[in-house]
Amino acid sequence: MRTFFLIILFLAATLPASYAQYESRKGYAGFSIGASLPQGDFANNSSEEGGAGFAKPGVALNLNFAYRIASNFGLTAMVLIQSNSLDESGFLNALNTSSNLAGTNRRYTSVDADSWGMSGFLVGGFASIPLGSGGKVILEPRALVGILTALSPRIKASYKEGFSNRWDEQQIGAGIGFGYGLGGSFRFNVSDRIALLLNADYLKTNPKFIDVVINTSYGQDFITSFQRKIEVVNVTLGFAFRIKKDIPPIRKRFDS
Repeated sequence: MRTFFLIILFLAATLPASYAQYESRKGYAGFSIGASLPQGDFANNSSEEGGAGFAKPGVALNLNFAYRIASNFGLTAMVLIQSNSLDESGFLNALNTSSNLAGTNRRYTSVDADSWGMSGFLVGGFASIPLGSGGKVILEPRALVGILTALSPRIKASYKEGFSNRWDEQQIGAGIGFGYGLGGSFRFNVSDRIALLLNADYLKTNPKFIDVVINTSYGQDFITSFQRKIEVVNVTLGFAFRIKKDIPPIRKRFDS
């Protein structure tokens, strides 16, 4: 993905300057909504240990801002909110697998959980690449960095131990971490003021959740800390309001 992004930047740098004249506005503010697709360890549902996130596909909301400061390059920012539910059946199977391997007499019967949540603000740069001479369709690859906050889900696991029904409940945890994103937009300029957006962004962060409380049916409380890699690809669709009228370049005419 990084190689692809560098190729796109190279193409943008070598575009003829005349292409920029078709962009009547210098920037936009947009809103989009779509799917959040977990990747890597965050999507792993095969093991309770090793950083598995058990995250399922969810919903992502984006606010995108972009402003060209040169013919084909500019600054961009993104505010994001997303939610990914926890794979309760996968987590239940992992708990029973771990219990069997440990040789305990626990048999987990159910898991009830909330969702993973993430929000943040990222800034970076983007390239503006018109696809064709009409200036209607623009490809905009971007790279961003920023701070992302995450909420780990509340998870209640019920189990049988001998003839007793027991439960453990991990409460919601809050974490914060540095993150980055690689992605881009296809923008279709419907009019001088309105555009449609199709976004795809790969986001990664590794927040640490500190002092997360675990309650038990025995009346004992524990405090734990852990780190999780959160890795997603968000694909969203929306619209943008185009801002700041651009001044077309002045063409000089030379007579022979």
